[in-house]
Amino acid sequence: MNQSPPPAETQQDCEVQVHGLQTEPTRTTTARAVSWLDWFWVFVVSDGLQDSCCSEHRMEVSFRGKHALVTGAGKGIGRDLVLALAHGGAKVTAVTRTQADLNSLVQECPSITPVCVDLADWGATEAALKDIGPIDLLVNNAACAKLQPFLEVTQDQFEQSFSVNVKAVLQVSQLWQSTLLKIVARGMKARGSGGSIVNVSSQASQCALRDHAVYCATKGAVDMLTKVMALELGPHQIRVNAVNPTVVLTQMGRLGWSDPEKVKTMTSRIPLGRFAGQPLQHLQAVFLSFISSGSQPYLYKHIVQNCCEFGLCSWFIIGCFTVF
Repeated sequence: MNQSPPPAETQQDCEVQVHGLQTEPTRTTTARAVSWLDWFWVFVVSDGLQDSCCSEHRMEVSFRGKHALVTGAGKGIGRDLVLALAHGGAKVTAVTRTQADLNSLVQECPSITPVCVDLADWGATEAALKDIGPIDLLVNNAACAKLQPFLEVTQDQFEQSFSVNVKAVLQVSQLWQSTLLKIVARGMKARGSGGSIVNVSSQASQCALRDHAVYCATKGAVDMLTKVMALELGPHQIRVNAVNPTVVLTQMGRLGWSDPEKVKTMTSRIPLGRFAGQPLQHLQAVFLSFISSGSQPYLYKHIVQNCCEFGLCSWFIIGCFTVF
């Protein structure tokens, strides 16, 4: 099979809009199974809205009074998610390494707080984020992908990918406020107010893909890191979940899937026969479920996939656990 040349490394700043039902926060420490209504919003509403372009068919969710931090915010999922959160009333801190992307983002939405930093640099990340204040909602979306055959992987490529895709998830989820207190996970715990962390993983964590050895490995690590974070942070009312889309045709998605023959092998397993080509396809109800602090208080340690390996065209959930 002929494949296109491996694309250059790029920052994942993918695409989404949040649409959902405004709900009031609820809090409990009683064990409870996830209800059918929880899954209704993920499966039915997501599919029902994905092709709708009419604003009257879009539901709004309020994030007023919340401070959200989104990494990989310059393009794609991250950029559109930042705009959706800001539209919902959240105070949003947008993090990316490309200043030009931040400039255009602030021009489009002046209320956003921009932070330009390379998340592969631990020290620079700590310095850039240490004073941003308490965080209620965190989306670890930043990632890089340099695709090459397994035998051609270099040490630099391996270390860069794991630094951005895995190490940055761990560090930003901790976020130093001082040498003794971290303002996301530890800050949420100290305030007792809880919060939500969403790690953007990938279907590549579950399905082996040619030329994706390092990328698949990093996303597999993100999935397991998500489960451990949920296990340890759940008792402090901090929900941690992962969202695992298959190919979304963002800038990075197009670079990796530009060869028609390569695309055909993947889309042949999807009943609709296509990737998610627009930002909001399949994503809005999922992000609503996991980001909104009060809308889904019982969802913990979930990995949500749009996985063509199993022949599905929509989202399904594996690892359904509740911590409380």
